[in-house]
Amino acid sequence: MPLGEKPQQAGLFDTDIDNLKLNLAEVRHQYFSAKTLKTKRKYREQDRQLRQQMLETLKQSGISPAGETSMKKVVDWDLYNQNSQSDWFDPRMDVWG
Repeated sequence: MPLGEKPQQAGLFDTDIDNLKLNLAEVRHQYFSAKTLKTKRKYREQDRQLRQQMLETLKQSGISPAGETSMKKVVDWDLYNQNSQSDWFDPRMDVWG
């Protein structure tokens, strides 16, 4: 395989991750547009599930142990809890891309 070329399988995982990122963006948009607490809770749960799916997809793609640890921190972080802290957050970093 030429240098810099990704294996075909990585392309499949990239597509899966891209789809999950789009779904996550839509769920977050819906969350912030929701009017009731019940609806907001539903979207919070969907958000959590999508982040977990992203982690599982990355694990299947052969992500490094360090990358898996970092992604687990992102998955476990509660975006919706204003008191939640993270030791990994960098405002200059695009978390999902």
